[in-house]
Amino acid sequence: MLDQSIPARLPLLDAYVADYLPAGYRLGADAAVLLQHQLGSIVPMTRTLLELGLDPARVYWVDIPYTANATVAWALQELGIPEANFARTGDYDLTMRYAPYQHRRVTQLVAELRETLADGERLLVLDDGSYFAEAASCFAALPFRVALVEQTRRGMIKLRHNGAAHAFAAGVPFVNVAESRAKLDVEPRFIGDSVVRGIRTALGGRDLSARRALLLGYGAIGRPIGEVLVDEFGLAREDFHVGDIAAEPLERAREHGFATWDRSAPPPGGYDVVIGCSGTTSFGVGDRLHLADGAQLISASSGAAELSREEFIELADAHEHDDIRVLNPDLARENLHATIHLQFVDREVSFLNGGFPVNFDGQVNCVAARDIQLTRALMVAAAVQALEADGPGLHPFDEAVGDWLTQRFDEVRA
Repeated sequence: MLDQSIPARLPLLDAYVADYLPAGYRLGADAAVLLQHQLGSIVPMTRTLLELGLDPARVYWVDIPYTANATVAWALQELGIPEANFARTGDYDLTMRYAPYQHRRVTQLVAELRETLADGERLLVLDDGSYFAEAASCFAALPFRVALVEQTRRGMIKLRHNGAAHAFAAGVPFVNVAESRAKLDVEPRFIGDSVVRGIRTALGGRDLSARRALLLGYGAIGRPIGEVLVDEFGLAREDFHVGDIAAEPLERAREHGFATWDRSAPPPGGYDVVIGCSGTTSFGVGDRLHLADGAQLISASSGAAELSREEFIELADAHEHDDIRVLNPDLARENLHATIHLQFVDREVSFLNGGFPVNFDGQVNCVAARDIQLTRALMVAAAVQALEADGPGLHPFDEAVGDWLTQRFDEVRA
């Protein structure tokens, strides 16, 4: 059972401040925006940022709706962050488009900061710097200076597909933690464990022998998912198909005995389980012919885009007289973690956990604090790097710092 308490400290962060940063170090930021999941380990990370000089009265928070947590929000307010500094929450539901909703919230905050921050003041933005860049690019000018940090793969994909956001990010100090060696080498095994726990809970011991499954994305997270479905749920390897946009993961999947997905040829009877962990949109509305009656769709990557849940709901709402509909719309409006049931002409399918990542189930912790503390330390170190950068541009995370943190991470976990 995963501990759901909020830790007071993270040993790796304490070691970074005590042993790596100069004594008495202060962050060179006048205010900060955290576009963050509200998870228990975020609280000690935020405490460290405040101890390094951030003014809690000038820390602003935009949560991720499917991980917004009242217990964590209260703990953050106990650190001195005013309740008014938290973006309004609770008005999002599963029938709404996620990206425009978040864009409006961040844009609203940028508009407010344009009026409240003085000319030349320094704003630090942590975690989803790409979301902030997207919103900020819609303003003619900002009086304050910005330093951005991005630590999600989804955020980097988003940035590379949005020229305006990319141009804004390139015009300020922007640190890319998402693709750092430390994050890519260490974090996936813990996220993979978290996703596997979520899948075990979601499938509830379901027997998948004589069933078919489709896994989209065969990287550091997809591989352990595949082994669990075979070893624990009885899925035959020949009935387990893998899709990936890159050739190397597909070759690896074939070496492991899995067949590869042929998008042009739905298998007889369709797939009973579809799991997406590619980090991008991997399954579209036009792929619904690949689904068996009773199919379960499970997302294992951040955000709402992986399995096109929103597009499926929009298709269901297109016309009241067709044979595609949401079967439980009231529940979809009330509970972000509800299973959404849809009728697609001659079959019924369901999105587990509202189509959001299955491991983000609304609890305080989805990964143990001792396991995710490297990611939190990377965020603080990236904040230091962004604020000390010589000039604007898309900067890779300092790998020397990452190596130091990785070594100390292994020591504090031993």
